[in-house]
Formats: sequence, structure tokens, C-alpha cells
Amino acid sequence: MTGRSEVGELTFWSWEQTEGGTFYDRRLVYISTNNGATWTKIFQSADNTSLWHQVAVSLSAYAGSTVKIKFVLDTVDSIANSYGGWYIDDVVVAP
Repeated sequence: MTGRSEVGELTFWSWEQTEGGTFYDRRLVYISTNNGATWTKIFQSADNTSLWHQVAVSLSAYAGSTVKIKFVLDTVDSIANSYGGWYIDDVVVAP
């Protein structure tokens, strides 16, 4: 997706070079509506292309709520961790 964000949407640019799929080196986005007491996963990436691409996640279910959003890179194990990682840029939350 490029250009203006839709109402109730999180967009960001992502670059990923991690260890395989979604089992190792997980790239996750969580949302909380209770100031971080509990978190709900709203996105998990399976991309490993090492190319910048834009990600869009609908937040329409949280319209009218005050939210916290966190990005998590979890390497799960201590084996084969010589990858570039996960970079994010230009994070936008449209109301």
C-alpha cells in the first residue's frame, strides 16, 4: 500500500532478514487497550525478502479507543542468529 492511510490503520515500512518463516525469529506487532496490562497480536510477518516493503494493519476494531502498540523481534533460540534482523520505519497510525 502506498499513499494516504485508511481510517483506523497502522502502516509502516519493513525490512526483514531473519531465520526462516514464523517459527524462529518472529516479527510481531501487538496492541493494548488497557495501558499495557494485556496485549493482543495484530500482525506477524512471514516475509524474509531483505527488501523494504510497506505493511498495513487494520485498526478499525479499536476505533475510539486509546491504544498502545509495540513491535517485537523474538529470536526464540540462540542458534543461527547472524541475520540482519528487522528494521521498521515511517510508522503511521491513522485515526
